[in-house]
Amino acid sequence: GGVEAALAGCAAVRDCVALAFRDKVWACVVTDDPPAVASFVRDSFPRGGAQPAVLPVGAIPYSHTGKRDRRALLQRLPAVLYGSEHVGSPPLKPASPPPPSGAAGDAPPALALSGDGASASASASA
Repeated sequence: GGVEAALAGCAAVRDCVALAFRDKVWACVVTDDPPAVASFVRDSFPRGGAQPAVLPVGAIPYSHTGKRDRRALLQRLPAVLYGSEHVGSPPLKPASPPPPSGAAGDAPPALALSGDGASASASASA
């Protein structure tokens, strides 16, 4: 969507997914520079409800077809935001990048949200 397209213009963003969760838009971003992303969001989006919140994550999960797995990310979002894992959930850890287009038979990378991504700063998503 629009948030992801806008964040693609930020040099500090390597990958991102925008999600709606509890009446807020979250930009789950893979970055080495969260302050630069937060600054980009403040400068690029109007203040108020339209401005997404930035949540740095270790990696974005991808499905076996190579598409972003928003459902998997959304299921893990509460644990990342509130600092607790759901019973039976594997620990959050970095994953490999998405498979190249047309890669048949490759297993999808594991869901990954870094533990240091638990601190959200007000900012982005779509």
